[in-house]
Amino acid sequence: MIAHPLAVPAVHGAQSQCRKASWYDEDWPRQSIHTSRDHQFHADRRRVWSHSFSDKALRSYEPRIEVYNKALMDRLGDHGGQPMNAAKWFNYYSYDVMGDLAFTKDFGLLRSGQQHLAVELLNDALGIQGIKLPTWMFRMLIAIPGLTEKYWRFIQYCDEQLAAQMAQKDTEKPSLMARLLAHAGPNPSKSDLLTLQSDSRTIIVAGSDTTAATLSHIAYLLAKNPEHIVKLRQELLPLMNADGSFEHQKVYQAEHLNAVINEALRLYPVPPTAIVRKTPIQGITVDGTFIPGNINVWTPQYVIARSNDAYDQAYDFIPERWYSMPHLVIEKAGYSPFLTGPYGCIGRPLALMQIRLVIAATVSKFDIGFPPGADGSDFVENTKDRFTWGLAELNLCFRPWQRSTSNHS
Repeated sequence: MIAHPLAVPAVHGAQSQCRKASWYDEDWPRQSIHTSRDHQFHADRRRVWSHSFSDKALRSYEPRIEVYNKALMDRLGDHGGQPMNAAKWFNYYSYDVMGDLAFTKDFGLLRSGQQHLAVELLNDALGIQGIKLPTWMFRMLIAIPGLTEKYWRFIQYCDEQLAAQMAQKDTEKPSLMARLLAHAGPNPSKSDLLTLQSDSRTIIVAGSDTTAATLSHIAYLLAKNPEHIVKLRQELLPLMNADGSFEHQKVYQAEHLNAVINEALRLYPVPPTAIVRKTPIQGITVDGTFIPGNINVWTPQYVIARSNDAYDQAYDFIPERWYSMPHLVIEKAGYSPFLTGPYGCIGRPLALMQIRLVIAATVSKFDIGFPPGADGSDFVENTKDRFTWGLAELNLCFRPWQRSTSNHS
């Protein structure tokens, strides 16, 4: 583990010769844009995926996402300002959105208020991976009949969604998987099918689990620092449509909104620690220290975020450090919640669009606070690192806020 901000470009940057470590072989022979250790395969696959995250594609997704944004606001309002587990509802929201965008069919979580089998299976599967066993031990463990049944049931569920998508000839709603299937052609080879199956899981995990965790941590931080809700309203309300909705084109450059998101991702990055790379045979040098070749390294964003080498007042939530107080960022190279370089998160534009629109809608409709006698510390203390975040309960009160009757205008 290299807890130094300059290790981030050395390990992950565009010029880095570090490559994915053996941890990514856990899913072999399936390989996706996320799990493949073949650098050229990853680059080729990334070009295929890039069409799904173009500006044009994002504009086509926005009306579909808005349906779930409205449903989420309705669910938050249903509790009438009483305590509710916000992390659960942010999870339901993100999985419904990704179900729609990936497979043209949501999981029905916001409608039913009930956990879907696939999400339950995913949580168990990530719990197994969160132990971070050596690859050989992990593969031996999942090969024992019955021991990791839910892990394999989740894989089977994703394969079934892919098969259903392949059988769906015509649809008015484009999907992320449909774009990948079109590239593979009508009769994909066995290796292409394995890649598509792995991609289907990547979409669900990377597109849902991470967004839900970020929304939860932002809500926690706003409840803890309500003065930033006021600042967000001052910035966002002039950008709001007459019907109370927001358009991404109008808010995507909102300075304080982006700063709140950046600061939340600094303090609670996803994944928080172990994105493992293998150093090249000649080794690498970080700030004058030589690290030998052919060893596993990682640059834990959670730890670097709290380093005095990277940030002044590192433990404090100060969104202004990202625009009006840049002196509080000592070494910007250490900030990389979406990674950087050839393996940077390709879904970053979609994730940020969702997060911006949800936060804008939430602060324009609700005051966010903790229940009486609570401060959210149980959420932070009980949330676990399982590669992504395994969220604890986040009990918050979303009290209806109306501009005309408030001084926060």
